[in-house]
Amino acid sequence: MEQITKTAHSEKDNFKESISVKTKWYELYEKTNQIKLEKGEISIRTKKEGFVNVSVMFDLVQKENIEDITYKDCRYISANLHKLPANYSKKKQFKRLNVREVIVANEKYKFPTISKATLSKYFISFLGLMKSAHKERLIIEDFSSAFDFPKKNGKKYKDSIDRFPFSGDDLRKIFNSETYSMGIDARSAARYWIPLIALFTGCRLNEICQLYLSDIRCDNGQYYFDINDDAEDKSLKTVSSRRKIPIHHRLIELGFLSFYNAVVADKNARKYMKKSKSRKKIPFDSIRRERLFYVLDYVEGYGYTNAIGKWFARYLTAVGIVEKEKVFHCFRHTMENALANKNVDTTVQDFIGGWERAGIFFFFEFLFSGLCCKVSLS
Repeated sequence: MEQITKTAHSEKDNFKESISVKTKWYELYEKTNQIKLEKGEISIRTKKEGFVNVSVMFDLVQKENIEDITYKDCRYISANLHKLPANYSKKKQFKRLNVREVIVANEKYKFPTISKATLSKYFISFLGLMKSAHKERLIIEDFSSAFDFPKKNGKKYKDSIDRFPFSGDDLRKIFNSETYSMGIDARSAARYWIPLIALFTGCRLNEICQLYLSDIRCDNGQYYFDINDDAEDKSLKTVSSRRKIPIHHRLIELGFLSFYNAVVADKNARKYMKKSKSRKKIPFDSIRRERLFYVLDYVEGYGYTNAIGKWFARYLTAVGIVEKEKVFHCFRHTMENALANKNVDTTVQDFIGGWERAGIFFFFEFLFSGLCCKVSLS
């Protein structure tokens, strides 16, 4: 027993010597997440959001060295972070205040605080960094038990942030001919085609918005979307997201290929290039004419999804779909359910959705039973 005790003390002494030079949290965050980014395990947006989340938590305990974080600090974060007002950085009342001061000041202003989902994301980002610190032997303690994750239906919220498929009633509301965009001009065309492409491919929003004209291809008479990240302004969530998805016959019937050919022949992209020059410089503006949805501007950290994502959220509310779980991403789950209901092989499902590399090009055919998609071309 005495020998074991001596060994334990020796390990702690060695650990203390190894941290004589302390590590800034942002240095470790950049190092570990850049590796994940290069491996295709995370997106640029995820990396940036995680950085903001972790910075808030370190600001709350007023520390910046990894080795200085204690279990007591983590308990303090767990007990107080939920008091943080939502979007506090955009409110003039909190200008030049640190996070701890913002929480105190909000006792007066009483702005709505962050949601359970957001709180859970903060905790997950912080614990992810602490896990990396533990692997690097910068800390020896596991802080996961210090955090009280918010609960939903008796489960930790981090395990219950679900996205559900759109129901048949939801889809009828979304694609109602009285409210749905008819794609008359370039901006309306993006709002018309992007949700439809998502419905019939299960693609992520960014995968659709960043499509180049050259990504619409034809092989032996079969048109397909080539989902890739072979340009500087493109990004994919994972390596398995690279895939080729046949263009569904319903999209062709609705006139997608006619729209595509019109964009190829049209020079309107130049109009948007000229228009954007009167505003602040927009990244990748010079290659706008190469993209299918050239009207969409690139926003750092969001790709081309920023404007269309916000519009779709407003549109769902306008047509009466107000559940927080119902977002654009639900199109992916709608596709997944449709394939499963038609007994499509799971390997094919994984390939189409980019969930897993199946290693072969699949052509598929499926139907959305009972769906009356009331859309038409003007």
